[in-house]
Amino acid sequence: QMCIRDSYYTMLKDISYTKLAIQANLNLDLMYTEQTVVFINNSFLGIMNLRTESNANGMSGLYNANKSDITLAKIISFGELDKKNGDFNRIDNFMNAIKNEDYNYLKNEIDVNNFIDYMVFQSYIGNVDWPFNNVRFFAVGNQPFRFVLFDLDKVSGQNIKTSPISIINNPINNPITDLFNIMYKNADFKQLYDERFNFLIQSDLFTAERFNNIVDEYTENIENIIAFNIDKYKHPNTLIEWYINISRLKNNFKTREVFVKQDVAN
Repeated sequence: QMCIRDSYYTMLKDISYTKLAIQANLNLDLMYTEQTVVFINNSFLGIMNLRTESNANGMSGLYNANKSDITLAKIISFGELDKKNGDFNRIDNFMNAIKNEDYNYLKNEIDVNNFIDYMVFQSYIGNVDWPFNNVRFFAVGNQPFRFVLFDLDKVSGQNIKTSPISIINNPINNPITDLFNIMYKNADFKQLYDERFNFLIQSDLFTAERFNNIVDEYTENIENIIAFNIDKYKHPNTLIEWYINISRLKNNFKTREVFVKQDVAN
């Protein structure tokens, strides 16, 4: 486990969206978080989020497997592949299948239900720092590849009124956009995806009310000490600004929810 500083604006954004995915019981692997107040040698270091790791160490812990049994790669800025752990040949074969648009190979190489929930959630919340970046996929032994949800600090900010399918089809070339489009051309996968997407947005799992309750809970947890954090790091500049940023966080989610539902209806 490790401490990671969250967004300078609220320190709530990433963990709130992650909690939303957890509460929705999505078929995802993600970083479980606890808010913490950190002191070193009796000196206040700051408010931080203690999280499980999203790398091979984290996945081996979640699946009670040896790290050597975890094959993991990530996609970083501008679609670059970074092989991190395990069977690099398998990762190469996976990438080649995407390049060759080999649907039959790919449908057996990925956990389809995990991939669907991953793509639905990331595109619904409007993550513009993805899928050309912040992608991690892994496999335990010979099991299919699964995708890890992490780093949601740039969600529902820029391009808040961009359709989910346009979020996926980011203009920056990357293997995940290509993989989705290969899968979505198949009628069976398309039906599964569309049914899951429509179910989730028509349920109460992704509503502003649910999101606001999460944000309120996390706000209350650190409300009495956030002033010390602001005084130490000068971001945001004032406590009032912090509250304004939290209101903006909630309003942006509501704007996104309304837009997506209208976009689908049209």
